[in-house]
Amino acid sequence: MPRKSDKGNNNIHNNKIKRMKRFLLPLIALMLSVSITNAQSGVKLNTKKAPIGTLQKNGNAMPAVPGTNKQKAATAPAKIQLAENQKIMGPYTTDELGQYGMGLTNKPGNLPIAAILDASNIKKFNGGKVTAIRFGLCYATKVNKVFIKAVKNGKFEDLFEQEFTGNTVVGWNTVTIENPYTLDLNGVDALLLGFEYVQARQGNAAAFPLSFASKETATAAYTDFGEGLDWYTIGGAGGSLSVQAIVEKEYPAADIVVNDVYSMEFVKSGDKIQYGFSYYNDGTAPISVYSFGIAIDGNEVAVIEAPTKDLTTTAKNYSGMLEAQNLPVGYHTLSVYVKQMNNETPADASNSDTKLGVYTESLQRQKHLLEHFTSQYCAYCPAGINLLEYLNKQRDDLAWVSLHGNMNGGVDMFTIPEGTDIMGLMTGGFPSAAFDRFPLGDGDIAIGIGVQDAYIPTYANEISRTLDQIGQQYPVFATVDITAKVNETTGNLDIKVSGETTKEFAALMGNEAAITVYVTEDSIVARQLNNGIWKSKYTHNSVLRKVVTDAYGTKLNVEGNKYENNYNVTLPDGWNKKNLNAVAFIGNAITDENLANGNIWVTNANCVKADYSTTGISTPTASAENRPVEYYTLDGIRIETPAKGLNIVKLSNGEVRKIMIK
Repeated sequence: MPRKSDKGNNNIHNNKIKRMKRFLLPLIALMLSVSITNAQSGVKLNTKKAPIGTLQKNGNAMPAVPGTNKQKAATAPAKIQLAENQKIMGPYTTDELGQYGMGLTNKPGNLPIAAILDASNIKKFNGGKVTAIRFGLCYATKVNKVFIKAVKNGKFEDLFEQEFTGNTVVGWNTVTIENPYTLDLNGVDALLLGFEYVQARQGNAAAFPLSFASKETATAAYTDFGEGLDWYTIGGAGGSLSVQAIVEKEYPAADIVVNDVYSMEFVKSGDKIQYGFSYYNDGTAPISVYSFGIAIDGNEVAVIEAPTKDLTTTAKNYSGMLEAQNLPVGYHTLSVYVKQMNNETPADASNSDTKLGVYTESLQRQKHLLEHFTSQYCAYCPAGINLLEYLNKQRDDLAWVSLHGNMNGGVDMFTIPEGTDIMGLMTGGFPSAAFDRFPLGDGDIAIGIGVQDAYIPTYANEISRTLDQIGQQYPVFATVDITAKVNETTGNLDIKVSGETTKEFAALMGNEAAITVYVTEDSIVARQLNNGIWKSKYTHNSVLRKVVTDAYGTKLNVEGNKYENNYNVTLPDGWNKKNLNAVAFIGNAITDENLANGNIWVTNANCVKADYSTTGISTPTASAENRPVEYYTLDGIRIETPAKGLNIVKLSNGEVRKIMIK
């Protein structure tokens, strides 16, 4: 069972991470969605990001042990009755309501809150009339008004609002629009659909009135979180704000919607492309004759005929395989669209696409980067550490870095500004962790890791299996070799990071690919809040002490297919020089575009224990130093993986050996 996650109050970097579908274990998003996360829209909105933990969950709903009764979800009324010319527009379209009441307890008073609706997902409502707006509550509270705002070129524009003077109830509350508002989505990047309610202070049951349910999408609140009165994106606790509009329009009787197209992020040239998508009938007429077109870079490569007979409003999933042998190295766009419907070509066919990378060469993976987000003031963070320690004992390929943050007014003694900036890219809560900066679930890149001890093996096994899948499905475009030595004369730490890249490195990672170097320290004894009790002598390991490069990485300068970077780090007197480690990794550049697409993944990482002796040799923290880096056949042809029989192997120290693979 998941524990309740803790929430901090850092003011962190604005983040625009788009949710992505990937061919990783589907259980990971379901099992580990226990930290408060800040889901972001793919639209580049001019919104600031609220501090970690802004959205608080009702603590009474947290199950302490298996079998504990959970708070019941708010009771929803019977399914809303819609006329044939009416549809629901919102972050989700069901009657589902949240199980846990939530609130912004540090912002009491009148508070506007809204779901962010990407214009690309609501095109069908253009020209329709909004006849009602409804909102769901887990606790009754005063609501002042409902509203719709537009986002155009990053600026906010008031479109509609109507006062609400009645009493609210637990469940759905519907506001009938006196003068139905006609939607004009031309030039609109997004809509903010929401309501203004009265937020009570913590300690009052009404402090947690908000309902968040279904899939996670972006939410915004209008208040001041330290950067002025403005719209701030806030955490959604793994769900969407319960707010919907009823839009009246003459909709097509037959209307197939395609969404959630996904594929393998990378495919080796010559291999097949695994892909999939979901679809459903959003009209009123039955559809049995239809087809989907599959295109790569705008060129149709396949046609799928009616995979489901008598298509209904229930979403269906399709998966298939495509050939990739004729695709050049680099990135391509895979699109799915409605080709035919009831023997006609739709005038405005629904479509969706995703990005696909094609490569020919991959190097040896050394370690997976594990960025762990924690705080001394986080009551459930020791539970997250227990999970990661269990995982670390299972594997020898984790480069573990613990980034500390402040929370609930408490100042963590290990917080550093660079760590706070990095944290803002990936998480909205403690305890959480990111692996190779891949977006394993919806919303933020980091996933919640606060679980009860009895469930640690199950969760750790799921994470381990996911890491194995990353290793199998994502190529390595660069090696990362590190030496780290404490200079006995100066007392400084000398770090050298070097390696080689594939010939396709620039095409697949770009010229702005970044290298990041961390210094961490083990065995620091300091206090830690643990399940509500302060422990004065808690051992903190892998603590991020310094970011040697820029916080978001420094451009990797490659000459030919080699690179080398040298760093000299001044060490403060308070650090134990015998317990230091150097961590380095190479990843996609942190740009607005890459952030918007959740595309800041790390291709390879490594970690060594800094040497504090006269030998000058750094010791890898988890795996043998002389690792295999290249494989060849007996006639000198380089191969990606060893083949059965006798192989020639080049080690990272330059040594060449022959090995027999049975």
